Amino acid sequence: MTKLVKGRRRGRPELPPEQRRSHTISVRLTDAEHAALVAEAATVGRANEIGRYLYEKTSNQIPRRIPAINREAWSRLGKVAGGLATIAKAASILNLPVLDRVLLEELRDELRGVRLALIGSNRPPSRGEGSALQ
Repeated sequence: MTKLVKGRRRGRPELPPEQRRSHTISVRLTDAEHAALVAEAATVGRANEIGRYLYEKTSNQIPRRIPAINREAWSRLGKVAGGLATIAKAASILNLPVLDRVLLEELRDELRGVRLALIGSNRPPSRGEGSALQ
């Protein structure tokens, strides 16, 4: 369940009932089969997300290869976004007039767009998507 913060629902929006996934499939593998599957998933950067890799593969969504340097940049920019969130929170608590809220929002949107481009997402970031300054 998602958490309400100041009247806003946070997290992924709820899907309509016909789009919700409610079935789980379990498969037992030998050590060799598991190692081969992990190696295959690692070729597209999904070594730690084997279930997601299998879903994408079977639903004809080609898992995209995300270069290691892009993943590194993604995490570093996440720290920058966290710093911006801290600045925005401090500014609102202390009512600092020097910080332009609109400028901060535009900066957040630009940073979100850069982070999405790093992982090859072709969808534009929408306002209010995910956490503040993600």
